[in-house]
Amino acid sequence: GALLVAGALCADDVKHPSSLRKLSPQGVADPSTQGDEAPVRALHGPHRDHDDDHHHDHDYTDRVALGFVMTTIAGLSTAVGSALSFCLPRNNGKVFAVLCMSLSAGVMLYVSFGEILSKSIDEFREAISDGGEAYAYATLCFFGGILAAMLLDYALDSMF
Repeated sequence: GALLVAGALCADDVKHPSSLRKLSPQGVADPSTQGDEAPVRALHGPHRDHDDDHHHDHDYTDRVALGFVMTTIAGLSTAVGSALSFCLPRNNGKVFAVLCMSLSAGVMLYVSFGEILSKSIDEFREAISDGGEAYAYATLCFFGGILAAMLLDYALDSMF
């Protein structure tokens, strides 16, 4: 939250540079100037890539807006999904509940495993000299882990 606010304030600083505190060459706010914008300016840092007369707009406000839109969509999809349960017949409630929970568990597993697999591929690319084989190694380890879990489940189930 604080970074989003700081990003939005930094975009506002660019539009109104006269309200900023002066910074030393190290990017530290000059204590002789007053204003509430100093912490934001110190966080944002000095603009050394261009002069003080030419300030370009940053896309911080676009990113903040995108964050709010995505959060709103996620919240609305949760609300629509919960409202859907009131619109369906109640005679097969247990079957419907099992199907919905299975679907949601599958989606969560897919997202989790997809994230793990992509991180594994990245780690294999860094660890081995031939980055082209990283996908194969990550996939083999991924499915090897699933096979090991199934074998352990079978072995423990037959023992107890």
